[in-house]
Amino acid sequence: MNKKLLVFLIPLFYMGLVFSSLALAANEVEFKNRPVYRFYNVRTQEHMYTQNEDERAVLRGAVGTWNEEGIGWYAPDQGQPVYRLNNVKSGTHLFTTSRNEVNELQKNPDWVIDFNGEAAFYSGGTIPIYRLYNRDLFGVHHLTTDGAEYASLAQAGWTQEGVQFYGSNESEKIIYPDGDATLENTPCEYGIEADVSLKGSGTGIHSKIVICSPTSAVSYGIQHDEYAVAPYRDRTGFIIENVHSNNTGGQDYSWTGYAELSHSFHLMLTVQKDGTIATYINGELTNKTINKELAGEQLYLRVEGSGRKNGDYLDSNFTGIKLVTGGKYDPDKEWGTYFFQENPGLKAIDNFQKDRRIRIVGTISNLLTNDDWDSKYESCSGIIQFVE
Repeated sequence: MNKKLLVFLIPLFYMGLVFSSLALAANEVEFKNRPVYRFYNVRTQEHMYTQNEDERAVLRGAVGTWNEEGIGWYAPDQGQPVYRLNNVKSGTHLFTTSRNEVNELQKNPDWVIDFNGEAAFYSGGTIPIYRLYNRDLFGVHHLTTDGAEYASLAQAGWTQEGVQFYGSNESEKIIYPDGDATLENTPCEYGIEADVSLKGSGTGIHSKIVICSPTSAVSYGIQHDEYAVAPYRDRTGFIIENVHSNNTGGQDYSWTGYAELSHSFHLMLTVQKDGTIATYINGELTNKTINKELAGEQLYLRVEGSGRKNGDYLDSNFTGIKLVTGGKYDPDKEWGTYFFQENPGLKAIDNFQKDRRIRIVGTISNLLTNDDWDSKYESCSGIIQFVE
């Protein structure tokens, strides 16, 4: 049942980050990855990278032009897309995860995107991929996982462009928490628990569970952001947004570890009467803090999917949703939902009444040129609030 809206949406501004140091208990999830092959063009001195076996065969057959140099790194079958563009004038290529860079280059007719705009491969893992540029060598770009090569090429006149994306080993084990805390066995005044996943592409996207008042809030979820500070720049991580107020300096941001796109994590967020906040991944406590502005207030529970700018695509999924208000978990309690249609490019697929599932999906649209989730957060989101 849908009921009348009870609370105003507050913008959660993206500002400075404060890093969490609480250690995570370990369970291991193993990801299999496929090779990205590296080739060298003896004529243009360009390196080419491909995960496509048909293209690899063509390049191997171009004897006297392309030399295969083995495996550059391994890449997952899903994650942050890496796009490849071809300069039809110079014959050189560029690899990037940035849709902004893709859009800017395509304003020049010399640049054409390969694979019909689909990913050449995906970014994912813990191995940084560095990019360099040589203006005097036909504008060639070069990728490498080797920090020593990256440094030596800079000495030889190449311009360093930093870490552009990430790769993996052939088989990579990623450590995630493993515990048994749930809303059924964890006392709290307010709480929300769900299996949360995030897919998509663009400059910044997230999926979050939220507890808020009209003027303050805390959220916990999965975020991928090209503009995050190191070591989370252009990475996927678990982020806490603790908003004391909308005034400058009224927001604390912290990360509790790396996450993965397209992977489901069991997240839980609780608030006590005194404003104490706790976050959990897979049943294990990951962070504890406080927001006194939440103490003694009537609070509201939400799920949220957001994108940074026009063109960012997100697919946020929440399943197995559980809710607590008034200090008691009641699996038989009836809840309604209200969808804040804050961005016309997003839609909500609300199956909460049927089987506790919600999906927020779509492409951010209708923002002004300079708008993003820093300046117009409320315009970049799709939010479902749970109504008692």
